[in-house]
Amino acid sequence: MTTSTTPDHKPEIDYILSMREVCAITGISRHTIYRMIELGQFPKPGRVGTRQIGWRTSTINRWIENRFGA
Repeated sequence: MTTSTTPDHKPEIDYILSMREVCAITGISRHTIYRMIELGQFPKPGRVGTRQIGWRTSTINRWIENRFGA
């Protein structure tokens, strides 16, 4: 777990999000996320374990801000 600082200087805790959580947060289906990753339109996940992937909350939050504005 890492922390980062947002522009208003509030520390943000960085959790690892599962595919299910990313789908729920973004409203995008698993299939569409994989297609967007292939097209370079969505951040690639990192390996959490042998069979599990995940995204940092800061990565997903940054993608949402870049995509839709702050």
